[in-house]
Amino acid sequence: MTYVKEDSKIYKVTTTKTLVDLGALKAELADLKAMKEPNNEELAETGKMVHPYFMDRDFRIEDLGKQIKEIEEVK
Repeated sequence: MTYVKEDSKIYKVTTTKTLVDLGALKAELADLKAMKEPNNEELAETGKMVHPYFMDRDFRIEDLGKQIKEIEEVK
């Protein structure tokens, strides 16, 4: 973190560096795509609205695809 003075105002400047494991992202994406629709027994245990297949699977697949594409463009 550093402080910068511009136009008589002081700004705090922060940066974050996060390590990204591209292999882990690709593995998670493959797992999500391979996920089978749950049977009635599984749905009875968790409920349809909270089962990962219905809850956020499609959103997560789309999000991971975008992240992987962005990362691969950096190389």
